[in-house]
Amino acid sequence: MFADLLVDQLRNYTGVIVEVAVADGLFEGIIRSVTAGVIEFTEIITGYEQQTRPVVIPLSSVSFIRVPI
Repeated sequence: MFADLLVDQLRNYTGVIVEVAVADGLFEGIIRSVTAGVIEFTEIITGYEQQTRPVVIPLSSVSFIRVPI
């Protein structure tokens, strides 16, 4: 039940920049889609030249998600 509520809530943030924490790192990117088991987003990599890359994270691996208010 909680997973369904989480997916529904995250879908409201499609196209928005969020932070997703997993056990071994923190990702910042734009949510592209959320399905029953995964979050797909484009990670924004800052540096000399800003780069992006697609990332797929299983919801079971997520420690927390920070969204703008």
